[in-house]
Amino acid sequence: MATNLQIPAIGDIHLQQDGRREQRLASWDRIITDGLDLPRLGAWLCLGDLFHAKSTAADRNDAARRLQAMANAAPVILLRGNHDHEGELTVFAKLKATHAITVVEHPGVVRIDSRYGAVSVACLPYPFKGMLAAMGLSPDEALRAGDGALLDICRELAAELADARADGDAVLFAAHVNVTGAIASSGQPNIGRELSIAAEHLALFADMPKVAGHIHKSQDIHGLTYAGSIARQSFGETEDKRYLVVALGPAQGQHAVSSRPLDVPAMLHVEGTLSREGFAHDLPAGTDIEGAEVRVRYRYAQSEQRFLDHASVRVPFAGAATLQVEPIAVPDRALRAPAVAQAVTLADKLTAWALATDTVTPASVLEKLARLQTQDEATLRASVEAWLAQAEGLAAQESGKQVAA
Repeated sequence: MATNLQIPAIGDIHLQQDGRREQRLASWDRIITDGLDLPRLGAWLCLGDLFHAKSTAADRNDAARRLQAMANAAPVILLRGNHDHEGELTVFAKLKATHAITVVEHPGVVRIDSRYGAVSVACLPYPFKGMLAAMGLSPDEALRAGDGALLDICRELAAELADARADGDAVLFAAHVNVTGAIASSGQPNIGRELSIAAEHLALFADMPKVAGHIHKSQDIHGLTYAGSIARQSFGETEDKRYLVVALGPAQGQHAVSSRPLDVPAMLHVEGTLSREGFAHDLPAGTDIEGAEVRVRYRYAQSEQRFLDHASVRVPFAGAATLQVEPIAVPDRALRAPAVAQAVTLADKLTAWALATDTVTPASVLEKLARLQTQDEATLRASVEAWLAQAEGLAAQESGKQVAA
């Protein structure tokens, strides 16, 4: 196909000051380098979740340098994701660069006049339920109202794109949103309480590329392509990482979405057991752990702890960049007298212990235990004081008898 212009589409970045920050920045830098080498770079798309939480000055500086480099080559469209705080992205629209950086916080169509032709992008940033909740709607009402509102929004966006296409623009749909039926990195479909779009919504944007962020597992669903995250955010993200390049041809309906791989170190979760025979784990043989982040969770019999070589758990993962070890002791000794554990009161426990050990417990001892457990402090103190007074009186009487004798 004769390509008219190309648009790199970047999925969730999640900038934050943690141990995987450098991986995220390395992936982003790779995308920029590749994008600058494209023969017909027309624009850049950032599909939401630039930040993971409230950004720091370092986060914003890291992002600003890269967005400015991108905008010096082609216009940038930056969608707000669910992790991006309100108003936090607007500062990037003020950066000085050859081309504009357009921050999209509300649904709308953004038109770009690139050097290779005009393109209109229908943008759907993350649809927050908070706006509907602020109107006094219950969660269920907010979901129903939101679903209807999203369908209306998509109809309006599709109508605007139809007009733009009639005027000769290339068109595409970009979003940060959940699509009903999408598969999360854990391998389970997303069944949540967030506003979502479905096949019905996406059918409105027929015969045009549709790309999105929000789901970290890259996939195609109902004609939409999820870019996926550009670095691993958790041990559940075992899939390969990538970004997308959207190619828009000169003829109406002429387009393609291609995947470009990213070299991202693995994050491996390992389950194992440690015994006197050694350490066994479930990581498949031949798995490359060089440079990977590895978490090992192993179990061992509690009674065997001092006889085991716990250091041996680390040996198979010597090439990992980071290694997190989580030992779990498994109790393996049965109670010698289960009846003692099942008894509730102190007196009952002592009685059960006496039966188990063939011991006789005096009734006076059981009576004192009952008092300790059932009486309040004041009553117990008075009882003890009365017993002491009685004991002292008996001792005085016995002493008097001895003197008289």
